[in-house]
Amino acid sequence: MPIRPYLESWQNLYVSKLAIISIITFISLILSVFISRWLISPLQKLAYITDNLSTRLELNQVIHWPQSRVSEINSLTHNFKSMAKSLQARFEEIHSTQALLEQRVQKRTQELLHERALLCNLIDFVPDLIFYKDCEGKYLGCNQAFEEFKGINRSELIGQSDFDLFPPEKAQFCWETDKQTVITGKPHAHEEWGTYPDGHECLFDTLKAPFFAIDGQVLGLIGISRDITARKQYEEALQQSEHMLRLVIDNIPQFIFWKDNYAVYLGCNQNYARIVGLEQVEDIVGKTDTDLMLYQQEGHAFFETLNRCIVADGQYAYRQVESVQLENNSRLWLEMNKVPLQDRQNQVIGVLGCFEDITERKW
Repeated sequence: MPIRPYLESWQNLYVSKLAIISIITFISLILSVFISRWLISPLQKLAYITDNLSTRLELNQVIHWPQSRVSEINSLTHNFKSMAKSLQARFEEIHSTQALLEQRVQKRTQELLHERALLCNLIDFVPDLIFYKDCEGKYLGCNQAFEEFKGINRSELIGQSDFDLFPPEKAQFCWETDKQTVITGKPHAHEEWGTYPDGHECLFDTLKAPFFAIDGQVLGLIGISRDITARKQYEEALQQSEHMLRLVIDNIPQFIFWKDNYAVYLGCNQNYARIVGLEQVEDIVGKTDTDLMLYQQEGHAFFETLNRCIVADGQYAYRQVESVQLENNSRLWLEMNKVPLQDRQNQVIGVLGCFEDITERKW
């Protein structure tokens, strides 16, 4: 057939072209794989490096940046390197600041420890009982004097309340005064008796005051108890002595008074208060003879004689006899004594006057 040679030639041509196309396609595939790997490899390395980049920089790891012939990839790498430098500088700044802060914290911690030790030594040196509690009445600490008072170590005291340390009645009293201090936010003072482990009792003057946070919230209270047993005994002895002295001067027949340097009365005995028209000896304190004349219709000559003979001039006078002409033309004879009053520096601060009516003896 005449068409057969034509078909055979066309078939040969088609097969040869198909073979060429297949070879070209195969070569293209190989080239595409090679090119893709050539392009992807730097990107993969860059992705690997930039993964947890901050951690690598913080740990100061050496970074090998990939190189590429593609300008876009090199530009991207350059951007990451710039970012890494900025991060590195920032990390160094943070580390420097952190180191500085740690130094400051350490220094401040040492200062606080020093201040705490100084404060502990200070309150332990104070002989008064010192304790501090929270708002619930639980002990936060105390000084050595309080440890000796309760016979308990401060580490064992922390967290306990007065109901754990004292009899119920005393513990209730402590709780009520604590509560009053915390609620009002004001100091509270009172006297109370306390017993040491050896059994001897002491009278304490106790002051409780709240302590506050920076925002003004009450955090608890501080208590200071001072042993005033000896002072109380001294005050009672002094009061007894004064009472005895008052009994003596009020029951002797003489008339006694004492003034300051300005002729102002500081006191007198009952006899003198009676003759000048006063009901109580305390009423004379702060008055002058001019004030006393208001209570007397007569007797100006009497006061003039006293002012002339008994003055705060620092001189002593004993058994000085003076006569007073009374308004009824009778004469009153007085025997006077004068003693200057002095302070501890021997400075004259007044005068003590004493006189006795000796009119009957004169007649």
